[in-house]
Amino acid sequence: SALLDKTSQATASPTGTDDASVASNARAMLDAQANAARDAGTTLVFDPNRTVGQQADFSQFDNQALAVVTLNSDGSFSPEEARGAKKVLDQRNRQSILAAFDTKTNGDVQSQSLALLSHYSSMSAAEKTAMGYTDAMQSRLIQNYRTAQSLQGGGVLGANAGGGGASTSLMSYL
Repeated sequence: SALLDKTSQATASPTGTDDASVASNARAMLDAQANAARDAGTTLVFDPNRTVGQQADFSQFDNQALAVVTLNSDGSFSPEEARGAKKVLDQRNRQSILAAFDTKTNGDVQSQSLALLSHYSSMSAAEKTAMGYTDAMQSRLIQNYRTAQSLQGGGVLGANAGGGGASTSLMSYL
């Protein structure tokens, strides 16, 4: 499958933007928010539990930008900024993973593996690092996909070629 080949290749960010440029842009976006907060007589805060201050808005940050802020490789971001970005990145990642286990997969290991591989292959290197995803995890997903495919007789993706038997969840294999 083309997806299996794609996930085997190391690629730069999906947008082709290097991390240094992303960091610079993220720094400018956070500085603009901090300046707007200061102009409003308050401070920019990164903890949703704080009731005083203007909450940082990461909605305009893509996942690569959130990962670059989280990793803070060049020291451009404060620990509070990095933690705030990590919280948002974790939430987005959680939503993507849950979508892979959506009811439409009906517990089908092959469909779940393919959905997770698609999620993994769409991530930038910074995202994978920030989320702790490794090549070993990718290899395990590919192995699960291929095993499920062979057990299901190489049938159409998502089809339960076994005919109504209980499927094992992908999580039991990980």
